[in-house]
Amino acid sequence: MQRTLRLLLTNLIVSALVVSSVSTCIAQSADDSPQMLRGQVGAFGVLSDEIQKRMGLTVAESGTQDLSVADVAPGTAAFGCGIHKGDRVLDAHLQGDALNITIERNGMIFRAHLKEIVSKTAVLIAEIPKRDNTPTKPFALGAQQFGVADNQLFTEKAKVDLGKPLSVGANRFALEADRNFKVLANYNVELIVDRSMSMKQPDCPDGLSRWNWCGLQAADLAKSLAAFTQNGLTIIPFATEYDVFEHATAQNIDYLFNNVGQQFGTRLFEPLAERLDNYFVHHKANTKPLVIVIVTDGLPVPKIEPQMVRNELISASQRMTDPGEVTVIFCQIGGNDRQGQNYLLDLDQNLMAEGARYHYVHTISFAELREAGLGAALAASINQYAPAIKPPVLVPSKGKIAPGKVRVRHA
Repeated sequence: MQRTLRLLLTNLIVSALVVSSVSTCIAQSADDSPQMLRGQVGAFGVLSDEIQKRMGLTVAESGTQDLSVADVAPGTAAFGCGIHKGDRVLDAHLQGDALNITIERNGMIFRAHLKEIVSKTAVLIAEIPKRDNTPTKPFALGAQQFGVADNQLFTEKAKVDLGKPLSVGANRFALEADRNFKVLANYNVELIVDRSMSMKQPDCPDGLSRWNWCGLQAADLAKSLAAFTQNGLTIIPFATEYDVFEHATAQNIDYLFNNVGQQFGTRLFEPLAERLDNYFVHHKANTKPLVIVIVTDGLPVPKIEPQMVRNELISASQRMTDPGEVTVIFCQIGGNDRQGQNYLLDLDQNLMAEGARYHYVHTISFAELREAGLGAALAASINQYAPAIKPPVLVPSKGKIAPGKVRVRHA
């Protein structure tokens, strides 16, 4: 009886502290061993069914396509943190063994760093409110802004203007992109991936090399697209030479990135020109629009390459009859090549002034790739930049597609 009264009193104290917006609620567990959170991207982005279950909350989509908390399970990280049914989910992303989540309630923004409570004997300890005198910068929806203790709901001073859409930051960008992931099934997606020696640098999330991180991201993209299309992805690794792998599945991509080595050189012009030519030569009335995603960590070399790539992009635009026919998206991986970054931004912003018919070349920064992941960032970029299209009527093929077949090799 005394134990029950103590728990009830503790819960009342915790609830009062959450309402006051200056409280700390920590869920302690007998098992503090960290476990990496993993789960396939679903309709609600990183908030897959597995992640929702482990954190103790259920999300649902409202009529306005916003995500809100539909239920909170007692004794879980979400419950202990003070997340309520009806809270509007603004952002969610995984960070190691934790889930960073941002919510809106009655015009106020809250954020929390949730860790799964793995012990059934977890106890909530209410702490005396303390004033945080640490200077902070204005909050933006970025992972680097999460400086919150585990399972603590932190109140933001800024209020949400519910009459206006939120600005699309990297993580909001990711959440909305994942939710509308099937948009990519309306396109033929081809990845031209840099395999130069600099791709060995281990400066990607979880200490992965640029090459290995690209492989994981490409495989995840193929898995996500498999629910909507059976064509797989076209993967073109390039350096001094390039290969073309058509209709590659996630399994094919894993094998590819584990068995294709790095080379010197970053000769982008040839693979880019070949893939554009291939599209225009085989283009028919019911052909899906083409999206070419170029993942590279720097400026094309040798010195003549940057101008050749620029000329090819301008020339290809002259062969287009519709602005949504082809979209080229450059994704810079690694953030230490300022010259390469400036070059990609120049392609994004100035090609039309140099003669391109349409603004069809865009860029995704390394910061956005890190926060959102390749697939989510790509889907959001398509939603943002590519004109709305009506999916073509496709006739199912009676034959089977040979996955991962090398179609062409150029030296």
